[in-house]
Amino acid sequence: MQTFEEICERYNVDPNDVVYYFVLSDGSPRLIMRDDFNEVYSCLLDDESDVRLIYGGRGSGKSSDESKRCVASTFSGHNWLVVRYYKLDLRNSCFNEITSVIYDWGLENEFTIDKQTMTITCKHNNRQILFGALEEPRRLKSLKPKVGILTNIYMEEADECPTLNTFTMLQACLRGFDKEAYRRGDPQPHKSIDLLFNPILPTHWMQGYFFKPLWRHPDVRSIEKLKSLTLKDKTARGKVDGFSVFMLKTTYVDNRFLTKKDILLRENATGQRMWVDTLGNQGSLGETVFIQGEHWRTDDFDELRAKGELPEFWNIRQGVDFGWTNPCAYIKLHLDTQNKRIYVFDEFYIRHATTDAFGKIIKPKCAGRVVYCDSAEPDRINTLKRYGIAADKCKKGKAKGNKQAVTRRIDWLHEYEIIIDYRCTNLIEEMRLYRWETDSAGNKLEVPVKENDHGIDAMCYALGHDIFGGGTLAGSTYSFWR
Repeated sequence: MQTFEEICERYNVDPNDVVYYFVLSDGSPRLIMRDDFNEVYSCLLDDESDVRLIYGGRGSGKSSDESKRCVASTFSGHNWLVVRYYKLDLRNSCFNEITSVIYDWGLENEFTIDKQTMTITCKHNNRQILFGALEEPRRLKSLKPKVGILTNIYMEEADECPTLNTFTMLQACLRGFDKEAYRRGDPQPHKSIDLLFNPILPTHWMQGYFFKPLWRHPDVRSIEKLKSLTLKDKTARGKVDGFSVFMLKTTYVDNRFLTKKDILLRENATGQRMWVDTLGNQGSLGETVFIQGEHWRTDDFDELRAKGELPEFWNIRQGVDFGWTNPCAYIKLHLDTQNKRIYVFDEFYIRHATTDAFGKIIKPKCAGRVVYCDSAEPDRINTLKRYGIAADKCKKGKAKGNKQAVTRRIDWLHEYEIIIDYRCTNLIEEMRLYRWETDSAGNKLEVPVKENDHGIDAMCYALGHDIFGGGTLAGSTYSFWR
């Protein structure tokens, strides 16, 4: 029998260009070449993380690549469970995609495809690709491959996974001891779960569970910047609840199989569709008050300072919104009136805390400078003063014409670009969630929903005199930022 190297020489191919090598049931070789794949996903071939998040903009080719790896590793001895929420969606997307890979690679004689049960079995090793729907949790728990144990889970449209408990239930499907591997003297197979999804809503459980502790890359603001990203800019690694996690963000620029029409469709997008679908940033397509990418963005201020791209923070504003069940929120920012930018570089949120406890924590942050607080809470302002904080009532402004004061504040902020340090996670979440009220017909009203606004209110209180004019700002300029 010819060696792999001899087969490559026979077919005049570079061994380094071969991604998968199969010996078919009739003894003939089948080489799967690098040209069949997008290069960005090659980092997944040897990765052994417990959980892998593969996400980003539409048209990135992530599902196609996952389907190919699913077929190849099944041929190599793995058992897969492929999941979506609804069974009908599962059949129309994942099942059809994986079946297409088998035929495209000329492996139709190597697999048995049962369309009725949606089960694909590799003939030479009896390893299987099983398909299950989250809408049928009992059936999911009872799924068992013909030989061995489940080693891999692929969840398409993972934002359909409704809760962390559901995800934990899926992980539990990977438990077990592979007796076949033990009998052969082989090590136990590595188990992993792959979550594939497009940008998700800011309220989704994955934001707090995976993104908050691991993802540190700033939002991408332009197609030019998107095209300059390296693999390092697109990945993150770390531990979550003891599991190793790998994150890969891809977009249409990573998919060389798109047509010119496909590319133009994405590059000519505008607004949130450009921000979410094309650039792959987290967000939602809806009536948010502050549109990410248009009104605000996040960045790493330490990295900007190292590059010399961050201005000196001398025009400081500080604001406080009081709460109890809702959080007390403190916001610190620099106002750049010349370039129409607001840099938010510090925050503090706390629930169920007395004003004394809150004041004790924020006093070092205030550094003896004025802090503008909710004017509806004079007693709490006086408490902060007794604690040695230069607290003062904010300027809330008044309604003008048919516009309420809160809408006037928003109009003023819309004239600025708000740049938020990525560590200010509470304010970032609010900016993503803050939405306009709607009437019974779903039409937008010129007033925001009174929720997810504590840090936003604190920011507005800090800027009240700038927004509505009048009065003298006390102690607003000094030369440090943290």
